Amino acid sequence: RRLGWIAVPAAFLLGAAAAALWMQSRARPPLPAPIVRPLTYTGRDYSPAVSPDGKTMAFVADRDARKRIWLRQIQRGGEQPVTEGPDDDYPRFSPDAASILFVRATREAPAAIYRQSLVGGEVRRVAENAVSADWSPDGRQIAFVRWGLEGQRDISQIWLTAPDGSGAREIHRADGQLAGPRFS
Repeated sequence: RRLGWIAVPAAFLLGAAAAALWMQSRARPPLPAPIVRPLTYTGRDYSPAVSPDGKTMAFVADRDARKRIWLRQIQRGGEQPVTEGPDDDYPRFSPDAASILFVRATREAPAAIYRQSLVGGEVRRVAENAVSADWSPDGRQIAFVRWGLEGQRDISQIWLTAPDGSGAREIHRADGQLAGPRFS
């Protein structure tokens, strides 16, 4: 009988505590909306990639009638072209943020993967007949995609190579058009 007298107030207190927690959770103000601000000037820029340290963004713009890769310091502003074009796209930063990969297409040659140091130097071709690429997390390999035909079928091939383009080897073949390889 004594337990009944203790259980009733205990249940009441437990219920009151649950109600108070529920009321408190409902009384919290909503989180503020995120601030969205433009990072580039024209509104026609695309294919963004952010450096591993989050300080620099690479993107594609055709501001001067040449589609090329530009860099922007995210905090300080200021933009500058990194590549010469005429048709560069899909930039990807190396893990150490010292260089970028990108795809260049010209009228004279099929699309190819190139590498450009961010502190200057010549553009180097990494892989011919390639449509997209990405760095491995340790920066020692590059995965890239080639498209082709086998009979009447579209196929895609995923390849691995060293950053200088040596030792390229096919690691996967699939029907259809794959793009945008990424390491996990």
